[in-house]
Amino acid sequence: MAVHAAAGPGRILAVPYEAVRRDPVGTVRRIHAHFDPPYDPGTDARIGAWLARNPQHKHGVHRYSLEQFGLDAEAVRRRFAAYRAWASAQADRDGATP
Repeated sequence: MAVHAAAGPGRILAVPYEAVRRDPVGTVRRIHAHFDPPYDPGTDARIGAWLARNPQHKHGVHRYSLEQFGLDAEAVRRRFAAYRAWASAQADRDGATP
């Protein structure tokens, strides 16, 4: 969280995976709107074409668990609690909550 504070306001944007999955084009537009780079109108079509060529699970379903890596769910929740609260607040503010 110190990195976020040191970066200054607006330098880091929380982008929930669910927002990317649900609306990839809209999410990219929100990222561009947040950071203000030029947005090429052809970007929407390129994203759509990429998504058509690369559907979710194209290479099979991947299943991972914390236990596979020797991690405890409660310990991970505690460790990332501050980040998750920050990311959730940012996503709420930016209208990106799943």
